Amino acid sequence: MPLPPLNPDLLLAATVAVLSGGVAAILLAMYFAGRRRADRATGLLHRELGQLQAETRSQSAALMALANRLDRMSAQLETASRQAPAAARHSEAGYELAIRLARSGAGTEELVIACGMSRKEAELVTRMHGRAAPAASPRLSVVS
Repeated sequence: MPLPPLNPDLLLAATVAVLSGGVAAILLAMYFAGRRRADRATGLLHRELGQLQAETRSQSAALMALANRLDRMSAQLETASRQAPAAARHSEAGYELAIRLARSGAGTEELVIACGMSRKEAELVTRMHGRAAPAASPRLSVVS
């Protein structure tokens, strides 16, 4: 049996339908591929967001610990600053007493015991304010 002659309009309509179906299939494939990429990117962003949130919580905890430490140190500094003038007055009075004792002939050991100062401090006060021991004056020779 021979085939009936093809109608050009029918042939054109069939070609358009096949091409439209092909284009639709390509568009659907592109849509789903883009969708998969978007889903992967979204998953990656969610993981990164979780990591950033965990890091932020960790840094927040560290910051709170530092703030508490700073508060304690501030309180200690405040206490020390209130006590410092009294200590300075006591220290000044101790040095004044040490100077008077050294001028009256007290030795290094006496200053350590009486004034509560270190041996080096007592030696310095004795050298600066103690009675001068007769020392042999060094002779200077003139070199010609």
